[in-house]
Amino acid sequence: MKERLVIHLKNGDTVEGRLSGTLGSSSVDIEIFAEVENRVLLFALDEICAISFVGTPDWLVADEPTVPEEVQITTGETYKVKVCTKRKFLKGFIALLLDETLPYKTIFFTFSGVRSRSETRCIGEILQEEGLVDDESVHEVLKKQEALRQRLIGDAIAETANLSQDAIESTIQDATEKSGTPRDARVGDILVDAGLVTREQVEKAFESQEKGKKIKVGELLVKQGLVIEEQLLSALATKFRLRFINLETVLPCEEALGALSEGLVNRLQVFPVDFDGRRLVVATSAPTDPTVGDSLRFSTNQRIELVVATARLISEAIEKYYYRDKSEIESLLKAMKEEAQSVTVEEVGPTQRIMPCGS
Repeated sequence: MKERLVIHLKNGDTVEGRLSGTLGSSSVDIEIFAEVENRVLLFALDEICAISFVGTPDWLVADEPTVPEEVQITTGETYKVKVCTKRKFLKGFIALLLDETLPYKTIFFTFSGVRSRSETRCIGEILQEEGLVDDESVHEVLKKQEALRQRLIGDAIAETANLSQDAIESTIQDATEKSGTPRDARVGDILVDAGLVTREQVEKAFESQEKGKKIKVGELLVKQGLVIEEQLLSALATKFRLRFINLETVLPCEEALGALSEGLVNRLQVFPVDFDGRRLVVATSAPTDPTVGDSLRFSTNQRIELVVATARLISEAIEKYYYRDKSEIESLLKAMKEEAQSVTVEEVGPTQRIMPCGS
């Protein structure tokens, strides 16, 4: 008897059954025998997010090399898996499930049903393996990241307002000794009341503190000059299983440009590269933000393939291709104006006088 499985459809429904046909490398659909309905059902793989197998299919190569990943499908479920890297499929990829509490052992993901996927390796490890940074540099950046995440508001104020810690601590100590100071008084309020800083400086310090808590290792590596933006984005593309492209060498097709509006590409800071009628390829410099793909899918109702490019080249591409019509119109209007002025001068002639309007 064929393998037992569960099909996870994009509309959120699930269908249980047994594999009736085959799931081969070039398959575009899957045939199952649904025992509840006692009949054979055929599903296009483009209707499906994932197919969970209770066991390990016989056709899966034994001891196949795998890569640990976290995969989220478009219906919201997230799976920790080991992706099998040897067997290739036209419409998706196969993986071994790591969650032993699930009744399934193997899962097939369709490319169109995946919201996001990422290797479990951190970005520092990927950059190290590519020989771009050493272990000591990554360790120092991790310490810096932790220090920023633990930074107190007083430290942020001292840095923003160029104050010494002694001055801040002394002001706080004096305030706490006064009977009129509330016990839950905030550091910023105490320093503002004492005239040591302004409210604007406190707000700026708070923003700096919050930004420091969210900063990523990759950003710190770039800030410290250990890697450049292209190297970081290439590593992020590797982590999130995306292609990294150089937009300077890409000629976008008209169908792709027409698929996204000027307002959308500016709001998301993305650039459309290719469109074959079924899949829209779009460049982004924010591969860590899953809402970019969500917004594009919602706005276009198309299957989206994100690729990674630098923010500078995306901005230049938007300027070049989305504002070209405006620049062409402006050039035409300028030429028409110059031609009209030239004609007027010739018609008037040197011995004639131009009468003012209304004369």
